Amino acid sequence: MHRSLRFLSCYALMLTGLSVAAEETQMDLVIVAGQSNAVGYDAKPSELPASEVDKEIRFWWRTGDPPPDEHDSVSSQKWTHLQPQPLGNPKLPKEGRQYGNFAQAEGGFGPEIGLARTIYQQEKKTFAVIKVAFSGTNLQRDWSHTDPGDHGQCYQALISETQAAIAAAKEQGITLRPRAFAWIQGESDANANDAPKYARTLGEMVQSLRAELNAPQLIALVAVNTKFGNGTKEFMPEIVAQQQSMAAADPRAVYVDTSRATIANSAHFDSKGTLEVGRLMAEALFTVESKLSPEQPVVRIVTLGDSITKGVRSGVTAEQTFASLLESKLNTEGTPAKVFNVGIGGERTDQALKRLDNVIDLKPDYVTVMYGTNDSYVDKGKTESRISVEAYSENLNQIVSRLLERGITPVLMTEPRWADGSYANGVGEHPNVRLTPYMQACREVAQAWRVPLVDHFQAWTVAKEKGAQLKDWTTDGCHPNPMGHAEIAQEALPVLRQAFGPVVKTRKKILSGEPVRVICFGDSVTGVYYHTGSRRAYTDMLGIALNRISPDSNVEMINAGISGHTTVNALARIDRDVLSHKPDLVTVMFGLNDMTRVPLQEYEANLKEIVKKCREVGAEVILATPNAVTDSAGRPTDKLIQYCDVVRAVAKELNVPLADCYRELAALRRNSDFGWQMLMSDAIHPNMAGHKKMATALTQSITGLRVSLDDVPPPTAPLRHTVERLKTKQPIRVLAMAPVAELIGPALNEIAAGTDVEIETWEVDGMTLAEIENDARGRVRKMKPDLVVIAVPKSASAESDEAFINSYAWIMNLSLNFGPPTWDCVVVHPAVLDPDAADSDQDLLVRQLVQAQDLSLIDRGAGEKEEAASLIRNWIQAAAKSK
Repeated sequence: MHRSLRFLSCYALMLTGLSVAAEETQMDLVIVAGQSNAVGYDAKPSELPASEVDKEIRFWWRTGDPPPDEHDSVSSQKWTHLQPQPLGNPKLPKEGRQYGNFAQAEGGFGPEIGLARTIYQQEKKTFAVIKVAFSGTNLQRDWSHTDPGDHGQCYQALISETQAAIAAAKEQGITLRPRAFAWIQGESDANANDAPKYARTLGEMVQSLRAELNAPQLIALVAVNTKFGNGTKEFMPEIVAQQQSMAAADPRAVYVDTSRATIANSAHFDSKGTLEVGRLMAEALFTVESKLSPEQPVVRIVTLGDSITKGVRSGVTAEQTFASLLESKLNTEGTPAKVFNVGIGGERTDQALKRLDNVIDLKPDYVTVMYGTNDSYVDKGKTESRISVEAYSENLNQIVSRLLERGITPVLMTEPRWADGSYANGVGEHPNVRLTPYMQACREVAQAWRVPLVDHFQAWTVAKEKGAQLKDWTTDGCHPNPMGHAEIAQEALPVLRQAFGPVVKTRKKILSGEPVRVICFGDSVTGVYYHTGSRRAYTDMLGIALNRISPDSNVEMINAGISGHTTVNALARIDRDVLSHKPDLVTVMFGLNDMTRVPLQEYEANLKEIVKKCREVGAEVILATPNAVTDSAGRPTDKLIQYCDVVRAVAKELNVPLADCYRELAALRRNSDFGWQMLMSDAIHPNMAGHKKMATALTQSITGLRVSLDDVPPPTAPLRHTVERLKTKQPIRVLAMAPVAELIGPALNEIAAGTDVEIETWEVDGMTLAEIENDARGRVRKMKPDLVVIAVPKSASAESDEAFINSYAWIMNLSLNFGPPTWDCVVVHPAVLDPDAADSDQDLLVRQLVQAQDLSLIDRGAGEKEEAASLIRNWIQAAAKSK
């Protein structure tokens, strides 16, 4: 009671603007910004339902047209309560980028209303909202965080208004804690020039905002009107993809899908849609915060299936469905869980595939998949099932692999068997006759992918054999009644519990900012070698991911990977390389060498001993399956799977968390063999792009959070070794492909004049890509240069894209030292030497391959006509200054 009175007192003081010397109150702050759909251009106050909640929420705003000026609608630098905003003083007649603030004289409101009301209704506590939004604005030309001039006016207004509002609250004894930043913008960036850069620019702007507000924990809620232009805007899908990419790379950001929000026209949400966008943002905020809590995270489960999954029908309420029962039972047991039932009556696996992206958008950790009753059924007048068992199996494989590729664990479930006496199908058979082989196919898919299986068909068969009357478990012989749903939930619970695995205690330390030491223990895939640029590996990427999850984290990463090692070697050096460092957490990934010379039983015993030794010093362990490789006589895939199965079995037996890197990369390979090849440096070793995927999988096993690392750039200071020698007047040796060789010397001499620079020209003109690869094999490491400059000419041909990828990757591999310390290596794109040539598919591949290898690329921007010598000189000078 006293607490509520204190809040009301603070609120009254905020309204009057009076100062007070009183006990300081902490209060959350939500910031809303963006363009016209953040303004709420077409949202009408007369259509806004009244709510007493609005009086409990503090509000400060500035909204209008660009640039920010005296024509904006403002709260006059004062705190008030949540409300629609008046029209302000728009410039009339309209000119330039003046839109009139709102479409109607009564003013308008943005998503802040739905967002704030939803938060208050959930939490019942007072908080503050600041809104700074301007119609028709562009991220790069209005919200630039790096331009203090015209292009940054909206961003500067956002900062100045927020700082003024925070200061005003401070004077009244209220400290505002920036909690969330709701960004509704992107329509003005849906063009060929701005869309490709949107994710990077937005990510940098959010990071700048966090820094300026001293709020590293600030959560970003990112949205755009996906219906902008009603399908006529070519680059709107790219903006959506860019927002999703930005959110995937930042665990404190989330993309909010607005596609179901209603619109007033081709540009703006209507009143109802604007409220819905705010509500969706609030729900997204709750989801992110539940995942980031240092305590046990909320498990998100989606139940995907047909009418049996949907459940609700005559005699069955939503609360009686197995989905609802699972949520209730898990929460009662102490496992925080949220279950989303997305079952649709009559659905088959082919139809499920068409809406799988919508399921993925719910950001589940687990998806139960139960189909077959409709797939197998023979309709009246037909002689065959609706889809064949082969098509059913293929559809399940696609569903499973697409989920696994995104780090989502599928839980396959066979359908319950039909009760005796059920109506016959179209050919007069009992439906179980056709259903039975489909359920066997489901079991086979689960076994092939090593994913959890709940075998309801078998469980109901056993129950029938023991005397249960299945008609008593159903409403009609097919669809479960409340008793049947209870049986389904009871059968699924232990499988789900096993799938969840143990919670990593180190997670809480990481999220709480306590000192944590993580050691990655493994072979050449773990160690730092040529396949990832000889400077970093997944250990470094894991550290970056953990820091993104918790900016206040204090994590020390140690790489204990050595090429060629097996679990036998691991046990011989574990005391020196691992235990002596007193780690909090050890990730263990061995197997690619064990499979060639360590028997399965010994491999299993060694893994158990490694876990035992780590636990004896108080360290937690994450076991990881090795990555998928190219099938070969030396490392056949079937044999590798056996070794992966041992890792899984040991993890299960010893209750150790598992990062199933093999399964995730195998899923990616099934969906795109080309995409998988782009993750591999050679037949065995992933490149840095592959290491980022493995680091993402490890991060998820440790924290329960999925973090994309695709945006992590190559290391800074790409010429560190060369520059250090130049500055200390030590001679350097450069191996550079012609004709770039003649341009490198002058550029290097400008850094440190008078230093002895020896340039050896690597003649490659007229060679095929395979010939250049063979030449590199006998040239580079033998020379031991200080700098290698790769400049493969456009004319270097390959038989196919696959051959191009393989040879180009090997040219980079062989241009690097086997492991650290390494010399410098940079790549020059063909466009640098030929600015007028149009980009070919292979030119695009070069950019992808160089980034995947974690190397730096000298490239030419679109439309840039600078001379090659000048471009290279400027790049080298900039690289020499980077640290």
